[in-house]
Amino acid sequence: MYTSFENMPLSSRIWIYQADRELTILEQEQIISELKNFLENWTAHQQTLKASGKIEYNRFIIIAVDESVNLASGCSIDKQVHFIQKLESQLQVPFLDRSLIAFKSDNEIFTVRLPKIGEAVKNGQITPQTYTFNNAITNLESLNTTWLQPASETWLQRYFQKELV
Repeated sequence: MYTSFENMPLSSRIWIYQADRELTILEQEQIISELKNFLENWTAHQQTLKASGKIEYNRFIIIAVDESVNLASGCSIDKQVHFIQKLESQLQVPFLDRSLIAFKSDNEIFTVRLPKIGEAVKNGQITPQTYTFNNAITNLESLNTTWLQPASETWLQRYFQKELV
């Protein structure tokens, strides 16, 4: 059962899927339409899931489920991943590439591949004040509080400590 994202409790479980580029308006409209349809019919063990979804920063698909109503099961999560894979195929946009880390600086969002982070720090593209997105968070409260943090306050701090030596 689809519901408005604003009506989801802070305890809702979330998944974040990141595009490697900004999505066009047409792509976003298509995603939202298909996402609403998917979530309207999403179930776990034939039990309706109270769920919602949205796009943030023109590149992140966020799906939330209120597990106080019904728990998302392994099979239902698999259905969600298959839905995202279908979007990847239709739009030719990767959403499941976890080797891309997203950053925000001066209202610009950019991605850097994990092996290139040290180089991006060294050349000043990423600084301690550059914000990074933690797509591994698992609940809506964290989305509102710790999704976006200065790089120096995340696992990336080790790159800046090396620079000081």
